[in-house]
Amino acid sequence: MRLLEHQKVDAICSDYNMQNGTGLDLLVEIRQKGIPVPFLLMSGDDDCLFKKQTKFYGGVFCCKTDYDLIGKIKALINTETK
Repeated sequence: MRLLEHQKVDAICSDYNMQNGTGLDLLVEIRQKGIPVPFLLMSGDDDCLFKKQTKFYGGVFCCKTDYDLIGKIKALINTETK
């Protein structure tokens, strides 16, 4: 969050499991602060609830075993640059 307060980023790709919380916690905090950066949340667990919550907050969810992970990352970045 400190980085986002001082620097613009093109997109965020975050793992669900992080040292001080979850990637979903980060997404929620970013949205609550009004930061519209594209956000990709990744997890090894293909949980339907993760997908729904991520979408609700304007992010994209991707299971790490998804065959098109790289394609989703490129699409996320390309959406921002258009």
